[in-house]
Amino acid sequence: MSDLQNDRSQESASQHRHRARHLQQLGRNDDALLAYREALSLDPDNASLLRSLAHCQMQSKQEKDQARNTIKRSIELAPYDHSSHALQSLIFSNAEDPDQAVAPALEAITLAPEDPLGYAALSRAHLAAEAWTKAEEAAKQALALDPENTMAANALTHALFRQGKQTDNQVHLSGMLHRDPEDPYTHLSAGLAALQSNNHARAEDHFLTALRLDPDMDAARKCLLESFRARSPIYRTYLNLVFYLMRFTRGRRLQIVIGLLAAMWMLRATVSVFSQSAGTMVIAFYAVFVVWTHVAKAVGSLIVFADARARQAMHRKERLEALMVGGNIVLGSLLLGIGMILSHTPMTFSGMMLAGVSIPLALTFSNDHPIGYWLYAGLALVVLLGLAMVPFNAVMPLPDPLISSGIVAAMLAFIAAPWLSIFRVLYR
Repeated sequence: MSDLQNDRSQESASQHRHRARHLQQLGRNDDALLAYREALSLDPDNASLLRSLAHCQMQSKQEKDQARNTIKRSIELAPYDHSSHALQSLIFSNAEDPDQAVAPALEAITLAPEDPLGYAALSRAHLAAEAWTKAEEAAKQALALDPENTMAANALTHALFRQGKQTDNQVHLSGMLHRDPEDPYTHLSAGLAALQSNNHARAEDHFLTALRLDPDMDAARKCLLESFRARSPIYRTYLNLVFYLMRFTRGRRLQIVIGLLAAMWMLRATVSVFSQSAGTMVIAFYAVFVVWTHVAKAVGSLIVFADARARQAMHRKERLEALMVGGNIVLGSLLLGIGMILSHTPMTFSGMMLAGVSIPLALTFSNDHPIGYWLYAGLALVVLLGLAMVPFNAVMPLPDPLISSGIVAAMLAFIAAPWLSIFRVLYR
């Protein structure tokens, strides 16, 4: 009797599993999670079911953190299942934990060296670690075993894009589009490649196609906005700099930033010997460069905001960013320039206030960290209140120590914001 009940239980679990898979294919991830749990309630020690649940959890914003424990339990029940090890690697990669992602991918390759899944997972792990060359090699190994492996093909595209290998990437993408012209992810990659080669019109076509095929693909919408911004030659120059810096790891980019800072101070010390004003101009040029790298996106959005058709691709938050960050830097720079020409101190500090607050505001809008969001908003408030004291003093006199303290606090907040973001302190 117990054997009969067990058979019925497994049969019912299998039905729930098929239903869950169907729901997952339809994009109904939350419903699929419920179906997998119903199946597991009938067959709790099924490693394959646990792996499917973990895969579904990995794609869920609410349960992605639970995927680690689920796949760990699956591996405990079936330690020689290479698919579970590969999925564990992908879960770590998606959680931006590349240090732990490589080992399970290598274990999957050891268990099934003829299966491309392990190599594809290894490529994703190297992408998460920003090891572009290794990611390219692993993706090519996966494609050598299965030329139509989608995960490996997309990983190779990403690796080539990050390395700036435009010709190789174009050839690879042409093959992908030929095999499956209706894949939105391929059009997304093709659009990025076109954007990298400064062909923003072609990039727009690919991003629009990706959105037609998958209207909920937010990455394609954001990239479409980038192609709209790239219509501006100034923003295109900034974007080319971003593409160049993307070739390096985060640590190497930090070294470049520190190196530029050291070079700026050395250049200032050298030219100041001959001209003090020239030394001041070096500092001013570096300050403008730092400000521009943080506000270029918002200024580009401000340009897009003026286009009624392009504006439809912007969300409310992006419109606010364009107006508050882009508007502040444009108006602030104008007031700063006029104030310096006319030697009008309140106007000069009003311009500094609007331009200075733009950096922490830009970091606030682009930050998804729950605590960091308020940290950068607080820094923006310090800059705003500190520098506002000078123009306010022209209307209602304030104590000199208070004004001096406000200016110092504003300057420290202005300097701290970009440096904190570089070190990923409460910034995501």
